Amino acid sequence: MAIQTGRLSLSRVTYHTNLQQAAGTIIPLGVIAEMIIGSWRALGLVARTSLTDRETALVGRLLRDQISVPFDFLKREYDWALTETKPGDALEKLAQRFSESLFFAPPTSTSVKNVLPTGDNVGAAVGELILPDLRKARDHEFYLMLAEDEQNGDDAVTSQDMLRRAA
Repeated sequence: MAIQTGRLSLSRVTYHTNLQQAAGTIIPLGVIAEMIIGSWRALGLVARTSLTDRETALVGRLLRDQISVPFDFLKREYDWALTETKPGDALEKLAQRFSESLFFAPPTSTSVKNVLPTGDNVGAAVGELILPDLRKARDHEFYLMLAEDEQNGDDAVTSQDMLRRAA
């Protein structure tokens, strides 16, 4: 066993309905997380399963079909990041791939430290130790994003909508 240090990064994914006005509606889509600790890398994704009818109507025609099921759209981007980026670069590369209305926020990072097993064939054991931290941070950021959206006065969002968003 050895103490390993690393970084946990989170990026919110949103859709901005009106780039001309700061007060335009922002639709929360999901959160992508990346953890690098020692020589290990983990990515995580949590996203909404659908948009409300009101939100769908606010999305521009060019992206409407692509992001109407946010999880499916973000899963493709997650898979791209996992295979096409170097450890530690996934969220920054995703932020660079999209600009304009579809927005991958620059990642926020925190330092992490964990005791990890050393030696050959320890991948599953490392996963069991680091993935709960990634999931907890990712899910917390996702629910915080949804709660902030609700608090910001989206009258169309009910508690039932909140639960459906997180399904």
